[in-house]
Amino acid sequence: MSKLKFVVLVLMLLIAQVVRGQRSLEFRFTPKISQKPEIENPSPAKITAPLKIAYDLGVTYTHMLNQKWGIGAGITLGSTVYGMDFSAPSAAFGTKQDKGEIATGYYFDPYKYQGLTARGLRNFVLNELTSVRILAEPSLMYYSYSEDNFDWLKTGYNRAVPFDPDNPATLPADLLVDIPRTGHRLDLYIAASLGLERRLSPTSSLVFGVRKSFGLKPIGAGILQVQMNDKLYTGKFNTRAGFFGVDLAYKYSFQKTPESVKQLKQVPATGKYQRIVYGEFLGTGIGLSLNYDMRLQPDRKDGFGFRAGLGYIPDEYEGNWTLLPLGVNYVLGQRKHGFEMGLGVTFIHNTSGANFFTELYDDEPRPKITSAEIFNVGYRYQPSPKLMLRATNSFMYTGMGAFYPPIFLGLSAGYSFNTPKLPAAVPKQKAEKIVDKPLPGKYRKAIFVEGGGNVYGLSANFDMRLRPGRNDGPGFRAGVGYGAVLNEDDDAYFGLAIPLSYNYIFRNERSGIETGLGLTPTFATGNGISNPSLAVIANLGYRLQPLREGLIVRANWSPALDNRGFRSGVGFSLGYSFR
Repeated sequence: MSKLKFVVLVLMLLIAQVVRGQRSLEFRFTPKISQKPEIENPSPAKITAPLKIAYDLGVTYTHMLNQKWGIGAGITLGSTVYGMDFSAPSAAFGTKQDKGEIATGYYFDPYKYQGLTARGLRNFVLNELTSVRILAEPSLMYYSYSEDNFDWLKTGYNRAVPFDPDNPATLPADLLVDIPRTGHRLDLYIAASLGLERRLSPTSSLVFGVRKSFGLKPIGAGILQVQMNDKLYTGKFNTRAGFFGVDLAYKYSFQKTPESVKQLKQVPATGKYQRIVYGEFLGTGIGLSLNYDMRLQPDRKDGFGFRAGLGYIPDEYEGNWTLLPLGVNYVLGQRKHGFEMGLGVTFIHNTSGANFFTELYDDEPRPKITSAEIFNVGYRYQPSPKLMLRATNSFMYTGMGAFYPPIFLGLSAGYSFNTPKLPAAVPKQKAEKIVDKPLPGKYRKAIFVEGGGNVYGLSANFDMRLRPGRNDGPGFRAGVGYGAVLNEDDDAYFGLAIPLSYNYIFRNERSGIETGLGLTPTFATGNGISNPSLAVIANLGYRLQPLREGLIVRANWSPALDNRGFRSGVGFSLGYSFR
């Protein structure tokens, strides 16, 4: 636990240094284009290792020192899944009696990591709305789970006596890939990024760019052996830490409230940040946890914030569990009632090496620390300046190739410090409803991140109305995501997912009912899955979006018909709406 405690201490120190001067919070999604293993193959056989699916996610606080230079700190999450294709003449193996070509493919388990990232930024302003930026980001990465011992990848071809890895008489194997276990350690990465930033409003910007990450050493230094034509060839199979990818990011800028607005509120500004200490049962802390929560804008109960906690689950059989939930969140609602969304990671420690999410076989790795990435949604109620109550549901990706049960509720109660005083609510008066006037050529657009819904995983999406100047009516959405396909044994295999759908919104106001119908192909292959899966998905839900520009929130029920038959799911989204 000493390394983990050090990592947490560094994170808290970094946040403490930048939070009061914080200017923006950035959410980044980076699909990896290239992260192929380094293969040294001296044999005549053809061996490649195509990248199946890989991504890198980042949440970063940035403080601009001036117009050109900035610094920041944040959290990085990521995963990489790749395969290996092997082909060679059949006559080169075993009895040498077979003709034709041997062509086999393998699908390896994912690498999963979390880390702490520091940022240095140089900004070049092109005009009022556009700038070019260069980033340097060193990261301390922690591999929390990885089934990366491929000793089972031993096989023989055309043998008179069937190949048996436990029978010395049939060794060596005709094909062997042996990569030692490399998870559960700290590694240093250095990433460089070049991006174009486009400002959509005073508080929101989109960033598009390219990223190159350099790992100082391979994830795993493996051995590759091929026995063919009565000769044994020995090479290397090193899984790389570095990658090249495309940055897609949304940046929210924090702005000081003008004095004129403060005077209208008739409430003096204190400059203090709301803090909450609360206990949670289940939820993001999984068991019983004590947590610290803080808003990142002074004199507000809503907006962006972060949480850190410590949890505990007693267990006489497996040994006691210690949990460390960390994350960022967004609260929508300035008064008593609030809607909360969050993203984070929970580290789980067990001295016996048991895994909280699955039963392990005797020969499987038993690390003392595992983790889960968590996306949560819920309701926050603050009936008084000192009391806070929460109810949430957490979607957990365990790193074992599957999501935890989609319904995992959490209940919280806590004590609030520095709760801002708000002016009395203005009595509602009857007034004509305000709606957008049609503006020729101005179509409502939105970008949003969705958990669940049209993808059994996570996706980034673009949505557009087909009538100018309106919030309602027909529209479409298209996106890209990382989703799962289930085989006959209910094992989940993840790959690229592309959600496409037609939708219709009722009511040309801030709140609307949304219906939709679409297709989602998912390109994931594994045991029992050889072709892309195609799901037909319907949607029925609620959409909250501004009349002009700003935050969009969606919640929907998504029944689907896919390769396994009918299934029912839910989806939650958070994004930005603009023209």
